[in-house]
Order: sequence, then C-alpha cells, then structure tokens
Amino acid sequence: MKTQPSAMAFISILTWTLLVCLQECRGQFTVTQTPATSAVGPGGSVTLNCKTSSGIGHRLYAACESCLSWYLQKPGEAPKLLIHSISTRSTGTANRFSGGGSNSGSDFTLTISGVQAEDAGHYYCMGVIGSKLDVGVPTPPVLTVLPPSREEVSGGRSGTLVCVARGGFPSDWRLSWRLDGVVEGGRAVLGSWGRTACTAGAAA
Repeated sequence: MKTQPSAMAFISILTWTLLVCLQECRGQFTVTQTPATSAVGPGGSVTLNCKTSSGIGHRLYAACESCLSWYLQKPGEAPKLLIHSISTRSTGTANRFSGGGSNSGSDFTLTISGVQAEDAGHYYCMGVIGSKLDVGVPTPPVLTVLPPSREEVSGGRSGTLVCVARGGFPSDWRLSWRLDGVVEGGRAVLGSWGRTACTAGAAA
C-alpha cells in the first residue's frame, strides 16, 4: 500500500518597499527579504527575514514601531495586513503568525508556526522611513525666568537664573539672554527678572 505524500504549502516571498517622505528624503531606502522562496510542509515552521538599509521611522525620533508591517497576498486578492508595529497581530491574524525585531533596529522577522495550506502566498515586508512635518500657526512660547534663591546670592555671591519655556509652535525657538531688556531684531518674547531677560526668537 502506497502512502500518499503530504500536501506542501509553498510560500513565495517577494519584496515590497515603501518609502514615505514627510519632509525631505536623501539617499535610497531599501528592504531586502530572505529567503526568496520557501516550501514548508503542513505543521512545519518557517521564518522570513526582512532587513532595511537603515533604521525605520522618523528622522526626528529614535524609533517608530508602526513603520514595519507584514502582508500576505494570495492570487487574485489584495494584500492583507498580518502584522503591524513590528509584532502586533492585525485583527483576524491567527496566533501562528508572530513578528519580531527591535523598534530601533533594521532586522525583522515573521515566523509562521504550524504552517497550514491556506498560508501559501506572497509575503511582503513593508518598511517606512521619513521625517516629521508639523503644520500650525507660529506661536511664541511662554517664558518664565526663575530667580536665584536668597541663600544663593547672600553675601554678594553670584546667582543662577533659569529660563523656562512652555508651549510655542514650532518647537525650535532659540533662547538667549539679554541685559536691560534689549532685543536685537526679529520677533521675540521676553521673560524677565530685574535687568536680565530671557528671549525666544524664531529659528532661521
């Protein structure tokens, strides 16, 4: 009596790259997946590797978990989101799918444990890189100058002034100190104490 061979779930792995530029893009961002093709029997396990040419995320942030996702596309169907935020399963994604990787790195994995025939298809790793773009009405920050304590300046000793900036848009205001409230050109707001003022001027 001949034993019928087990059905094989063939998983074809392609590369899908997405480069999102929110402000400025320089150079080339690439996504590389390995292996190119894998044949796995039912019940087996397979790990797909995804390597990005640079760290994912926004240029102004150290990490961006939501910038790495995995998709599965079956013949005649649109890609379906399996994993987002590196390791979070999308609604309806079976527990046998798991994502891995560091939110500050460039190496990521998708592991399928207990492969089923329905898992056959094209798997895509999507990486996003970009920079942050804030849109709003320029608003100066509120400045407060904290004077030195009486103990600090007792006996004619020097004291330390602290300038605290709250709010403001955008966030790249340049703070500087002025004596006698003199501000040289440009838009500025003052937080003063005595003859000394802390100023916030719009960045060039």
